[in-house]
Amino acid sequence: MVVLEIAAETPALLVLVAVALGPGLLVLTYLARLRGYYWVDAAVGGGGWLLAYLIRLPLIALTARVSDVWVRVCVLALMAGVFEESIRYVLIRARLSERLHPRSATVFGLGWGLAEAFIIYCANLPVALAIANVGWEYFLPGAVERDIAIIFHVTAACLIAVGIAKRNYAYLCLAIILHTMVNVVGAASLIVLRNPWLTEGILALVVSVVAVVVLLASKRVTEWSVGEVSK
Repeated sequence: MVVLEIAAETPALLVLVAVALGPGLLVLTYLARLRGYYWVDAAVGGGGWLLAYLIRLPLIALTARVSDVWVRVCVLALMAGVFEESIRYVLIRARLSERLHPRSATVFGLGWGLAEAFIIYCANLPVALAIANVGWEYFLPGAVERDIAIIFHVTAACLIAVGIAKRNYAYLCLAIILHTMVNVVGAASLIVLRNPWLTEGILALVVSVVAVVVLLASKRVTEWSVGEVSK
């Protein structure tokens, strides 16, 4: 029965997956093209997200026992910031240290965000659509949120890369703070407003401001690395 219900929801599933993954995949394909090392960069980014998630899973399970919702929100947000940005730093330094430039950092961030979107959102969609007693539109804000998250992950990857190029750990600390802040804003908005579209609007505004500031600041670093690859 569940299989038949999933089949019936296939058009909606395709639309939601296209919204969640489509923009990121298009940008990744345009930037990486036929250059294998860029696709490896993206794969390393995706593996980084999975590693950061698996490492903190036991702590996530422990946090679920906390009764105060605001404490849970803050702890989970901080854990995401610390684990994800720390592992992002290690992997970018290991993988991209010889070619720290905007395109490689962007591709890395895209891989990171697309992996999160696929595992957290898309992989759960078939069963969720089949058993939920709501229309497919209910899941659309979540698809849009994946696009917003991908933009943030690209921004964070660029921020970390600039920090590595400048040999300044303050950029890592800033990435952790920004990641924690974005997660807290998203969760708090949903809890208080109880409106997913308003929540996504607030998230989009916050992430857009962060992205613009980081990109403008990054432009001041005229040469991230002597190993920059030509376009």
